[in-house]
Amino acid sequence: QYAVHFWINSKDNVVADNLFINNDRHIGFGLSHQKKNVKHNHSGGAIRNNVILHAKTTPFADTGIALEQSPNTLIENNIIYLNHNYPRAIEYRFPETSNVVIKNNQVNKQISSRDGGTADVAQNELSVSEEVSLAAFSKKAVELHITSIY
Repeated sequence: QYAVHFWINSKDNVVADNLFINNDRHIGFGLSHQKKNVKHNHSGGAIRNNVILHAKTTPFADTGIALEQSPNTLIENNIIYLNHNYPRAIEYRFPETSNVVIKNNQVNKQISSRDGGTADVAQNELSVSEEVSLAAFSKKAVELHITSIY
């Protein structure tokens, strides 16, 4: 599962200024399963200024950020470095995911649609190096006053 995941009638959540390390999935808004009394899976909000690193291959390694039925969402200024075989750093899934903006992210994998999601994707760097990612990781750790990681 995701380290941070909002769904089932969630709205306008913001995930910002975090450091994520070696999660199989890192940040998810929405979920593809429909249940009774669900107005929307997730709507609105932003995912910004996060540093996401996945430095090892695990059997369940997946995307850094995913929108699943999450319209009107902003993803900006994140750094994502994934050292595994899953092809996408950021993905937006299903036709309900629309009016999404994905900009100014630095990633080493694809940013792409899956199963009919749509987004305005602009000004992203798709070949961030491990060195740049580790420097961003170190800077974010200092900002968050993290002195040791297990």
